[in-house]
Amino acid sequence: MYATIIKTVLKELPLIIKTAGIATKEIKALLPNKSKEEKLKTSNPLEKIEKAIELQTKVNDELENQMKIIQTVLENIQKSLRLLTIISFGAMGLAVIAIILSIR
Repeated sequence: MYATIIKTVLKELPLIIKTAGIATKEIKALLPNKSKEEKLKTSNPLEKIEKAIELQTKVNDELENQMKIIQTVLENIQKSLRLLTIISFGAMGLAVIAIILSIR
């Protein structure tokens, strides 16, 4: 049961790594290969800010999607741990009853 949960978490982990790759590609796309003088002549601060905001929005959306996946997996783990706790208390109760009956 826990093995499948762990496998699910590990399966979704590459999405987080992929986000870093997407961010890197987008940042490289924003930085054209121009000399410093050309950048100063042609660069518009407002355009740079707009591009930066677009990039941040993409990264935020990707991270939000990944966090939803992680949240779902963690909720499943929490449910499993609750069930395990209930089963453990039940086994403990049975063990106490067995000890009491064996003493009599």
